[in-house]
Amino acid sequence: MVSNRAGVRKAANALGMVDVALAQWVGGETGNEVERILRSWGNRLVVQRVEQPTRTCYSLLHPLEGLPPALPPPLPQEGAEEDTEQGQVPSPSFSTTEIVEPGKPVTPEEQAGLLSALASFLSSLTPSSPPSSLPSSVPQAIAVMGSLPTGVPPEYYAKVLRLVYELLPPPSPTRPPSLPPPCPSPWLFLDTVVGLEAILETGLPVFMLKVNAAEASHVTNDQPLVWLKLHPQVRYLAVTDGSKPARLCRRCPWEGGREKGRAGRGEEGREEGLLTYEYTLPRLPSDRVVNPIGAGDACGGVVLSAALQSRRRNEGGEVVSREEDMRVVAALRLGLAAASASCLTEETGVFARGRASALERMITLKVHVTQ
Repeated sequence: MVSNRAGVRKAANALGMVDVALAQWVGGETGNEVERILRSWGNRLVVQRVEQPTRTCYSLLHPLEGLPPALPPPLPQEGAEEDTEQGQVPSPSFSTTEIVEPGKPVTPEEQAGLLSALASFLSSLTPSSPPSSLPSSVPQAIAVMGSLPTGVPPEYYAKVLRLVYELLPPPSPTRPPSLPPPCPSPWLFLDTVVGLEAILETGLPVFMLKVNAAEASHVTNDQPLVWLKLHPQVRYLAVTDGSKPARLCRRCPWEGGREKGRAGRGEEGREEGLLTYEYTLPRLPSDRVVNPIGAGDACGGVVLSAALQSRRRNEGGEVVSREEDMRVVAALRLGLAAASASCLTEETGVFARGRASALERMITLKVHVTQ
């Protein structure tokens, strides 16, 4: 997996699943420290040095007033059986203040430098040779997440993606028939709205666009089905909303208010509906939530890692069958549980796998088909 977000690596590492390469700018002594930490996690790094030292961001969490006292039973410890009763009080909400050091914009030369470093990295990759059954060193997913530094235009992400998909080596032509067929192309996972229009204009197929509720309302104008029809290359739209219910949406053929057959592909003259999976999360005890920062990255990293594992185990092609569709539904369920579990640890974006598994079993799922 190639990503620009370190939180993806934390999530993948917690699941013991996916090898991650991170592409980013670093500078100064703080940049050296960031690079040292990332390498200590086992990452492969694609780095462009910049003149400006990597800035430090301080995030101040303010629990909102008026929270009721914590009354629900404690959450299970890792490895323990969970109490199936959900909490009786709402999960706490936080206001976050970020204090970011000032810095110079990333220059056009430094922007071009990262593209060059990424091109060199991609050119060094080769598919696995038989009889190895190990995954190819060619990335199986590209994750684009978060914002861009000052001075970098929103269209930069689209430029990066064009480069990546042009330079990726093809699957090994000598792959033995005993192995599953290779993935036709890396999945593109978007956890950002920065430069989204330019990304979609590339025409690249998008496995999933993951956004929060406010972003989803702005991007889709509160009409997800219309938006998905206008952008048929987007397979899934995932919408998270903190402790409130999350949604996973995709198009589906519409016939008498029921979803029929495979996912809708917009065939001429065929009506389509919106298939929505709604996830209700367990309530977390208010006195146990210590750090919600990084929960979104934990969710995204787990969703993509779990979905990739399922893809490698099952045919390796695009997700089209109902059975494979449900594996993606399960991957988001695990991702949401990991996000909730990460709120219970002081270290940003880190979660106990056993606790995430316990929370996963407490998430309820509803299915809606609308037109």
